[in-house]
Amino acid sequence: SGRHAPDSMVVIAGMRSQRPDLHFADLTDPQKLSACEFIASKHLRCFVVVSNKKNMRGYRNLRAEKHDTRNPLYNWMLRLLLERASDFCAQRTIKDYCETRSMRIELASRGGLSTARTKVYLWDKLRRQSQAGTTFIKRGDISWSVIDPNEIEIFQAKSRAGLQLADIAASAFGQAVETKRDGRLITQYAATLKPIMAKSAKGYVSDYGIKLMPSPPYIWRAGLTSDQIKFFEQFGYSQRYLTGPNP
Repeated sequence: SGRHAPDSMVVIAGMRSQRPDLHFADLTDPQKLSACEFIASKHLRCFVVVSNKKNMRGYRNLRAEKHDTRNPLYNWMLRLLLERASDFCAQRTIKDYCETRSMRIELASRGGLSTARTKVYLWDKLRRQSQAGTTFIKRGDISWSVIDPNEIEIFQAKSRAGLQLADIAASAFGQAVETKRDGRLITQYAATLKPIMAKSAKGYVSDYGIKLMPSPPYIWRAGLTSDQIKFFEQFGYSQRYLTGPNP
């Protein structure tokens, strides 16, 4: 979020895929923990989308691929993040200002990503699909009242503190769900961020502050380990949701 967000409130959003975050990896273990403790001490809310190749197997969005062959998965994950972050910002601006104010969206630069294409995808394509009721995913939608295409920009992560915070959050959750060679999960970093994970209006972190993708009935195909299941249960996910009908 940016200058139109509530005073001193920052929303950070991270998409975790198979790619590690090099900045976070360069830190020592104590530094990683300190970074997460620092974020957790600030007046902000965090959103994370967790996606893995295993639980995406056989799951495709052909319309997203047709629109942008360079970043179809990125665009899709961005939509899921914005559904939640925009809903949060819409509620906060009403609460703080008694009116709707737009949010600032800053994205980290990566190969093939451009400001122009992102704006076209969000504003010209996805918004029109939303208005016509033809979106690929029927559950959930972006709160378009707080989206301003002029407030969408792409930066080098090293030049924006907010993007660095988002990198830390995304990497912390990556460490928590990626099994190491010895079978361990490093969950302490993500667990430190639990107090600032965004909650829905009903008070749920699951499927709001933390979104697992894809949704049932596909997620159980990931074959989550017992430790991974325990980790997500800390954030309100039920075991049946994670393991499917035949655990």
